[in-house]
Amino acid sequence: MASLLYEIAVANGYTGTEQQWLESLVGAAGANGTDGKSAYELAVENGYEGTIQEWLDGLTIEVIGAVGKSAYELAVEKWL
Repeated sequence: MASLLYEIAVANGYTGTEQQWLESLVGAAGANGTDGKSAYELAVENGYEGTIQEWLDGLTIEVIGAVGKSAYELAVEKWL
């Protein structure tokens, strides 16, 4: 699932590596220099009760307005 989301990020202009993209999903550093909270940790604080894997599996991209290109269409443009 993460690779698909990374490919979507790249298709929308992200230029870093997949590892850099994954690391960017962690919350910003805290005010005192300690690591901030991840998006999953924030979700748990706000009532989410599933595992991190369930949370990752549940991530979806919602398109509001005009529908964009499918993953297949993006792949065809990139590799054919």
